[in-house]
Amino acid sequence: MVLLIWIIFLLGLVFTTLVIYFPTKKEIIYNEEKMEKEKLSNVCFIASLASVLVSIGFWIFLNQDDPAHGERFALFIGLWAPTLMGLANYYRQQA
Repeated sequence: MVLLIWIIFLLGLVFTTLVIYFPTKKEIIYNEEKMEKEKLSNVCFIASLASVLVSIGFWIFLNQDDPAHGERFALFIGLWAPTLMGLANYYRQQA
């Protein structure tokens, strides 16, 4: 009889531990969304740095016959950086 009580007690303890420490489906979905937003934030940040580098590359190397076109195109690409940085900050705050 005492052994049966101990087994029930230990099973209850194991069950309670599992219920408390294992995440629910809602928590798993929340953590996945948080990770997706962090990844999206990192992608936006890297894309903003890449747009600055591509802008400098176009400014230097594009169309030596018409330098004004190269400068305008480089400025157009360079304007993407602040937008992408803003998106990266937004998604980082949401995560």
